[in-house]
Amino acid sequence: SIKPAIVGLTGGMVTVQGGAFPADLEVVCAFDGTISQGRRLSSTSVSCAAPPTGLADTVQVRVGFSPHTLSATSTSLNYAPAGRVVDVAPTVVASGQATELTLIGTNLRDVACRFDGVVVEAQVIDANEARCAVTGRTAKATVLEVSLDGALYEEVESISVVDRFALSSAEVLGDELVVRGSFTDSITSCIFDGRDFVDATV
Repeated sequence: SIKPAIVGLTGGMVTVQGGAFPADLEVVCAFDGTISQGRRLSSTSVSCAAPPTGLADTVQVRVGFSPHTLSATSTSLNYAPAGRVVDVAPTVVASGQATELTLIGTNLRDVACRFDGVVVEAQVIDANEARCAVTGRTAKATVLEVSLDGALYEEVESISVVDRFALSSAEVLGDELVVRGSFTDSITSCIFDGRDFVDATV
C-alpha cells in the first residue's frame, strides 16, 4: 500500500508498506520508469520522493534494493492538482459543543481536520467544499489544522472558542442593540453570524 495515494503534480513524499526491507540494504522506488532513492522507515515500510509530473496521471510504484531488483508487485499512485483550503467559516465557536465548520477551497478530495488535538474525517460536499464537526473544550484561540489527501496536517485558520452565555432578550434602542441575560463583566464583544465582532459594554 502507499500513503498518501494522491499527490500534487509537483510530487511529494510517500510511504510504501509491504515486503521486508533489511536494515543493511539500500532501498529504491520506481515510479513507472523513474527511480527515486528511498529511506527505510521500518522492516516493512520505506519512504520515497515521488517525482514531479506535468499531467494528472496514475503511475505504478515498485520497491527494490536496486533498479534491477524491483518487486514483482506494484501499487498505484495518483497525480492530481493539489488541493487547497482558502476559507473557513465560522471562525468563532461556542465551547463545549460540536460546531460544523465549512471549508472552501479547490480540488478537495480526502480531507481530515485536527482541532484541539482531536482528528475527524471531513464530509466532502464537492471539489470546492468540505465540512468538519469540531468541539472546542475551553475558551481560547485554537488553530484548525487540515490534512489533504493523506498529507501532513497544516494550519489553515485560527478559531476563537468562546464561552456560552444565557440570553433572555434583545432589543434595538436607537443605534444600539441591548442584550439582556446572565453574563460576566469580562464581556468585551458581541458576535454577529459567527464573523463580525462589535465592542460591547456591560
